[in-house]
Formats: sequence, structure tokens, C-alpha cells
Amino acid sequence: MGKTVVANSDSPAFTGKDRDLLRMAFMDRFGSAVSIHEGFWVKRWSTGPRKGQPKISPTLASLIERDLLRVVEAGDGMPRAGFTEVGLRALIALADDRRAFQPPQRYSHLLAEIAALRQAS
Repeated sequence: MGKTVVANSDSPAFTGKDRDLLRMAFMDRFGSAVSIHEGFWVKRWSTGPRKGQPKISPTLASLIERDLLRVVEAGDGMPRAGFTEVGLRALIALADDRRAFQPPQRYSHLLAEIAALRQAS
């Protein structure tokens, strides 16, 4: 039987699948880093009745339902998933776990942005 995770804005928590998605989205690849302020790309349906609409995975849908992320159209017309205020606070809390973003060299840009957010609050 599956584990049910209940979260609200008082106790935002990322599940294991949420953390996997965030690690993949914000991992530095070939010198290309994604900013938490810009968000990460969301694929679009290329065919069928939902052609052109954002392809929302179950994990992404869960993050949206819990008000941790929102999907917005970027200036170039591609959808991006960006953090809400609650989501940013949860991300900062997640970064307190030193195991969350390993190895740190792959997430140095992300950890630097989180450090700047901590100083600003």
C-alpha cells in the first residue's frame, strides 16, 4: 500500500520523488546551470489532443497541488516550473540537509542562490 504524504503551507515537505525531480532539474550539466529564480523547463505535448500544453508529470502535479511550484509561460513561449514563496522556503529548508544536493560541486550554483536567499530574509 502506498504512503500518503499530507503537506500544507505550515509544513511544506519534499517527498523522495520531489527531491529526485529537483536534483535532476537543478544539476549543473556541462557548465549549464538553471537558476531557481528562472525555474526549470517543462516539456510540452507534441501530439494528440493536448498538443502544445505543458506535460505535467505526477510528481510535478503533486508539487503544484501543494503550492510549492507553479508552471508559467516563459518569454520564449516554453513553460517553466518556478517556486512559489512557500516552495522557496521549503527549498531553503531542504538545503539544510547536507545529503540533499550531492555532490555539492554539481549544485554549487543552486547552493549559492539558496545562501543568498537566506541572507536576504
